[in-house]
Amino acid sequence: MHKKAMFLYSIFIVSLLFLFSQAVTRTLLSTDNHDPHALPSKGKSVVLHKNSLKYTGSTHVYEITNPKGTHKIGESAQGFNKYGQSKRGEMQARKLLRETGVPHKSKILAILPSKKEARKVETALIQAIRQRSGTNTLPGNKGLH
Repeated sequence: MHKKAMFLYSIFIVSLLFLFSQAVTRTLLSTDNHDPHALPSKGKSVVLHKNSLKYTGSTHVYEITNPKGTHKIGESAQGFNKYGQSKRGEMQARKLLRETGVPHKSKILAILPSKKEARKVETALIQAIRQRSGTNTLPGNKGLH
């Protein structure tokens, strides 16, 4: 197996084990996505936005690659297309192809039960890759994470 793939795979497994050990003591798929501090509008209850770190529901971590290597690590709660690919990752890969003329591919790395846990895995992967390959890697990830 390629060194980069082995490294990402090991980070992925360690992250999943950590998250799984935390999730054992609570229900993985909570249906309570209501923010108690949000103001209802017109008598409707307010549901948390999927970008909120309080959001509980299926969220995945994805990777966008090009022939040079990994372009970006991201997380999304938008779900999957009919081929089981990340809707968000594929949308960004198509945009990068239009902008650069270079083919990009997306791949799902992990599926997690909440936005907060997905963000932790995303950040851990970004930091590990940048620590190994330098801070100028992952041009699609603008933040320092």
